[in-house]
Amino acid sequence: MSSSVDWQWKIDEAIEIIRHRYDHIGSKTGAPFLAVIYEPEAHVAALARWRDRTQALRPDFALESLDVAEITSKSLQEIGTETVVELLNNPMPGSDPTAELARVWLQAIARAVREALRNARPGRPVAVLERLAALHPVTTPRALDAGSVGRRSCRSHRSRCPPDTRQSGARQELPLPG
Repeated sequence: MSSSVDWQWKIDEAIEIIRHRYDHIGSKTGAPFLAVIYEPEAHVAALARWRDRTQALRPDFALESLDVAEITSKSLQEIGTETVVELLNNPMPGSDPTAELARVWLQAIARAVREALRNARPGRPVAVLERLAALHPVTTPRALDAGSVGRRSCRSHRSRCPPDTRQSGARQELPLPG
């Protein structure tokens, strides 16, 4: 299968897993999510296919989409972009401003996921994180599982959370139920 269409079957498979194996997502891997990773060139087409295919899951599933780029941007605005740039360029002795920014972003994403799931429409909740490439180069989507959006917050809401992707390109993470 060529990489230009490799992501298409992944989206279809993810939909089927949500539909038929919702309660078992992560039971073998320990990761409470599914991920669909694709090349940056496929972003628009992959997102359109995902949104089209997820319509078949309604009303049994309540999909809540969250834009990670928007969440991280809002966090930067709250702190002050100039402040962040200054701290990154001139860190205080013993500090790690990149790790601190990652912590702030991960906490903001965790809050957004919890809020979205708390206010979810009727149906089995599914958190969908879009534009995870926004985390690069500060952190990675893998940190979402290991960090504040990991198993605790996802399990407590019986939903699936953030998936994993690598840092290159505009890959889409489609976290799922649980």
